[in-house]
Amino acid sequence: MTLKNRISLYISLLFTVVFALSTVIIGLLFSSFRQEEFKDRLREKALSSIILLTRVQEMDKHLLRIVDQNSINQLYNEKTLIFDPNYHLIYSSVDDAVIRYDIDDFRYIKEHGSLYRKQGELEIYGFFYDSDNSDYYALIAAEDKSGNRKLQFLGLVLLSVFVVFTVIVWIISFKLSSRLLKPLENFLKRITHIHENSLDHRLEIEPRNRNDEINQLAREFNLMMERIELSYKNQKDFNAYASHELRTPLARLSAQIGNKKNEAGISPGDAQFLEELDREVHQLSDLIHSLLLLTRTDGSMVQWPDRERLDEIIFAAFEKIQKSYPDLRMEFELDEALEKLPELPANRELLEIVCLNLLRNACLYSDDNKVRIRIYSEPGQLLVSFSNTGAGLDAAEQARLFEPFSRGRNAAGKSGLGLGLRIAQRIMQAHRGSIQYQSVSENEHVFILSFEI
Repeated sequence: MTLKNRISLYISLLFTVVFALSTVIIGLLFSSFRQEEFKDRLREKALSSIILLTRVQEMDKHLLRIVDQNSINQLYNEKTLIFDPNYHLIYSSVDDAVIRYDIDDFRYIKEHGSLYRKQGELEIYGFFYDSDNSDYYALIAAEDKSGNRKLQFLGLVLLSVFVVFTVIVWIISFKLSSRLLKPLENFLKRITHIHENSLDHRLEIEPRNRNDEINQLAREFNLMMERIELSYKNQKDFNAYASHELRTPLARLSAQIGNKKNEAGISPGDAQFLEELDREVHQLSDLIHSLLLLTRTDGSMVQWPDRERLDEIIFAAFEKIQKSYPDLRMEFELDEALEKLPELPANRELLEIVCLNLLRNACLYSDDNKVRIRIYSEPGQLLVSFSNTGAGLDAAEQARLFEPFSRGRNAAGKSGLGLGLRIAQRIMQAHRGSIQYQSVSENEHVFILSFEI
């Protein structure tokens, strides 16, 4: 999840929780207020009946029922019961509602002063009244239709407001986070276009907000890029100078070895030693030449001006490798589906190095000194496979195959530095291509070069 989405989500969830808690608290407070208000109304209604019953001597129970029935404060589905101190019913209103009670209710009222409970839709309130002449217990029940309607309406309003405001908050939070983080997105887009061939690129500093965090980050990024560019340039220059300077003594050494080989009277053992030494010098010279070329390409994709044929590059590399490995044999196959071999934009020297490395590996690690090369095509790709038979590689060795200075168990006693495949991979990347290894069987190894066409 992106930073923008996380910020929007956290803000939205925070306000959603706050709105939900506010809605619940308001609903609970209003429900409690309605209940207390209705309890007061029930108490006042029952208390007025007790006062009329006790203080107006001439009013009999029948007349009291008529008064209760025609009271302007009559409650919906109201029922009033009045009891003497011995829990005997002395008055009951004419309503049809039924109040269920027992002796424990009166004891509870006596101990706590009042009682409140619900019986279905009825709300029952009981209390103890202490008059000068006698004590009374009153139970009154009614339905708070008006209060419940208000509570339902408030709940509907709160729910609607919660939904509307929650949607608004989610929309605003996502839009606001997008707007606030827009400079960071622009910053990310600008730095994603920087690669090893554009290290001199610098980010612009907006003059209006020079001291905000994004501009501070841009300034620090520019300083970092300056240090990286300087370090990269020094490394590149060192590789170029070192490679160039090392080639000169190697050329002299190769010439001296050649002169020594041509001298008369050299023993077969010395001749074989000079031959192996000359081979190592050529390999080291090729490696240094590869490093020199790689400093020019940097492994990045380059627009090559020349167009080359792969078959010509392969045969040229094979002629060169045979000077060091005359026993190497090649089986070359061109797929019949290729009516005309396409020419590719490429650097001939670099691709020859790729082929030389693969041919050298095929000679060193094959068990029959034979390499099979096939050029074929797939949709949008031109492929070249180099296959040979030899000792197999385990999974760990295959995973490290293209790492620098990586050599397998089958390389014991064989010349090489473990850089050939890594250099080949870098060269293929510079040509918008790839190199892959496939183990067809336990003893058959295939390297596939892939080019876009």
